Amino acid sequence: MPGNSDTADAIESSPLLRSSDDIRSRTDEGIHATAEANDAKWTGGAIRTACLAAAVLVLYAFADVLRYTSTVRLIEVGVCREHHPEIDLHEAPAAEDPCKSPPVQQELARLRGYLSALEAIVGLLLTLPYGLLVGRLGEPLLAGVNIVGYLLSCAWLIIVCFYYNAFPIWIVVLSPLWRVLGGGTPFLASVIYSLVTKHVPAANRSLCFFLFMAAQLWTEIVAIMLAATLLEHEYLFTLMMLNFPLGLLCLITIFMLRLDNNRSASADVEDELDNEPVDLVSSIRRSLRILPQLLHDRYIVVLLSTVPVAKLLNPIMELMFQYIPRKFGLSLAWTSRLISMQALESMIFLVALLPLAKRIAQTRFHLSPIKVDLSIAQYGFLVMIVGCLIMAFAQSLIIFILGFLIFITGLSTRPALQAVLADLVSPEHVAVLYTMMAVGDGIGSAAGALILNRSLAVAIGWDDKIYLGLPFLIAAVCFMLGFVGSIFANRALRPRLSI
Repeated sequence: MPGNSDTADAIESSPLLRSSDDIRSRTDEGIHATAEANDAKWTGGAIRTACLAAAVLVLYAFADVLRYTSTVRLIEVGVCREHHPEIDLHEAPAAEDPCKSPPVQQELARLRGYLSALEAIVGLLLTLPYGLLVGRLGEPLLAGVNIVGYLLSCAWLIIVCFYYNAFPIWIVVLSPLWRVLGGGTPFLASVIYSLVTKHVPAANRSLCFFLFMAAQLWTEIVAIMLAATLLEHEYLFTLMMLNFPLGLLCLITIFMLRLDNNRSASADVEDELDNEPVDLVSSIRRSLRILPQLLHDRYIVVLLSTVPVAKLLNPIMELMFQYIPRKFGLSLAWTSRLISMQALESMIFLVALLPLAKRIAQTRFHLSPIKVDLSIAQYGFLVMIVGCLIMAFAQSLIIFILGFLIFITGLSTRPALQAVLADLVSPEHVAVLYTMMAVGDGIGSAAGALILNRSLAVAIGWDDKIYLGLPFLIAAVCFMLGFVGSIFANRALRPRLSI
């Protein structure tokens, strides 16, 4: 607003959280305001953006499942070759027994931990720098660069594992360094969700995020079943090679998303021309001005601090691929099939139960969308605590599966927190907010991967299966901290919520 210094000063000093007067006005409107929010209409542009974004997330999820399952087996074979030179990749399945020895499994756990931690650290260090460029370069372009970095990291894994005579197996942990190009996995998710948040009606935002997660889980069912079949036939490199056509499809979809986003932005370009940064430096400075405001508000900071804890769900799911074979003696292929069971349960939970529960809470009990989403996040932390405790002490596969099915219902925690935080800031600040959430994801992924895999390696060294549940006990303590943080945020935000 040139020419009005008072207005400019007010904008620079105003907090990102919606003002108390604004919230009070919404409260005075009461049920009528809530009903209007619930009746927010989807536009054609919003539907196209959501569908294209879902396609990107689905394609990436499919590729990532194939990459991870093949990586675990490729590293295990590589470590086994170094400990037992007589083992050949193409030998009969009976020759896999030496690969299950404690020294091999300990080394596998350590390398997996270093690999996951380095990948998360790369994302943690680069998410903020890349996030500051979103305002200038746009989400679709940065998402495309991210996919290129992902494909280069897959190529590194293939080269190291295929030419095992030339490279020691430990250098597979360097593959995440290729993710320097694009900022890593957390940043990809942040830019896609940031773009969707700007187009999707606020009242339907969390439902859209739940559907995104359900679509990804359905994709994981197909990907895991395909991976299990190929693993049984020892087509390890085929699994990894499939990432490249999937990555190409992902790039094409991102290109379509960019074209659609440009057409949508052109409709009101005249109104926003004065507000757009004129160059890269101005864009970075504008984002840096938003950060102190974001971190100054204690309500947002408390909720942001629970994001890394919610992200621990991913390292725990990855841990299953080594924990279940070690604890219960199942093959990696059957472990993949077992883990795919959770996807069907999650589909029902995310597509049917959660939307129904949210609609009832908003229409019958007249709760605001933000209040319902925060309650969903609190429920998620609680069930993940219970599930982790059951899995930690389970000595039979049936009890472990029961704890696993309970634990997986907490997957709604992360998208619910995402929706709550997005509702607390103005739309033009969403990109910076999601960048901070991606930083939190990086912290959770890096710390979770390193701590959980290291604790599993220590427990394997104790050579007693009763202690193998140590990683789940550690995770349960972390989820307790997240639950306490969400309760505190709920109490702090209560006067501001229109209930």
